Amino acid sequence: EDTRITEWQLARLDAAIGELVEFELTIYVDGGVTEDLVVVDTLEDSPGTWTLLSADIVFKGDDIVTSNTGVPVIAGNVITLDFGEVTNPPDGVDDEDDTIVVRIVARVTDDAANVDGNALRNDVEETFLNQVLPLRDSAEVDLVEPVLGVTKTFTDVTDAVATISVDIENTGTGPAYGLVLSDQFDEQFWVPGTMTPISVPTGFLLSESSDGSGTTTVSLQPEPLLPMTGTLLPGEDLRLEFAMTLRNEGVLPVASIDNIATSTVRSTPRSNPDTRAQSANGQ
Repeated sequence: EDTRITEWQLARLDAAIGELVEFELTIYVDGGVTEDLVVVDTLEDSPGTWTLLSADIVFKGDDIVTSNTGVPVIAGNVITLDFGEVTNPPDGVDDEDDTIVVRIVARVTDDAANVDGNALRNDVEETFLNQVLPLRDSAEVDLVEPVLGVTKTFTDVTDAVATISVDIENTGTGPAYGLVLSDQFDEQFWVPGTMTPISVPTGFLLSESSDGSGTTTVSLQPEPLLPMTGTLLPGEDLRLEFAMTLRNEGVLPVASIDNIATSTVRSTPRSNPDTRAQSANGQ
């Protein structure tokens, strides 16, 4: 759907939790008559899990005739295509007219068994009458996940105005989408309405709100009108800086103030029931 290629294995696709994976299964049909042609495709459930969504025949050579429709029959994560007797007039040329193509779509589930580095496998087996051994093939995808790190620092306090820096990085193997940050300030110690942006990452909006019950929240959110903002690719980071004013000219009745910033991301660009959320705190 969106994830990069080859985080773990060269020439092997990566997939994030909740992401759609599309396979193209190409069945080569010999010239002549092939009896009892059956193809079984299985999405293996070990070490991870996924959900089979659909399977459709999207192409069949013009001259190929089958006694059965071969319409995919789905049972759990197993697809069976029974073509029966298949006739393909020999023409001395092996090309796409000698093929049947099936499109298979699955989704990686938000299951505890699905973790970074797992490989999900799709196995296929073809059998027909008088065959010595079944024909087999397989394809694999590697699972990737974002991992957030948040570091918060009070870099300066001058005349009761504190400068706050928040660094967010993605140290995982998959993209982090929809990044948001929430930082709550106790109004016993902080003056509401005094947040001043210093440096806001491109594509984000910084805002401040008070709940009327003693807490001011500073929020960082993606710019809603810009596509794909709020995304951190593996190895990328961003920095936010803003200022807040302390009460009582910075003379407080405590030695230290607890203050935690929480950032949250998701594993897919658009949310679905299997999208996985990740979060991290910095203080």
